Amino acid sequence: MHKISRQALRDINLLYHRFLGQFCPDQARKILKEIEECIDLISRFPETGKDCGHLIRGLRQYSYRGCVFYYRLHKNHVFIIRVLDGETEHDLSGDILAIK
Repeated sequence: MHKISRQALRDINLLYHRFLGQFCPDQARKILKEIEECIDLISRFPETGKDCGHLIRGLRQYSYRGCVFYYRLHKNHVFIIRVLDGETEHDLSGDILAIK
């Protein structure tokens, strides 16, 4: 099971609109479907991602096709914190600390 932060939902929306500008609508929808499949994969196999505890305790990262998923493991679910463009440098410290 997983939960997704509001910020991660905004991230996915921004990525989708960027894909619409770069690709045809069918391709953008296909990439959006792949993002959903990645979130399902992370939910089923949360240890598949890389430990990013050096940034923030309990933080994990999973990368796929230019998208970086940041998440934390909770007792009964995975919490998706951000879904970002992997091509850009991100300072996550304020973002992740602010999202519960």
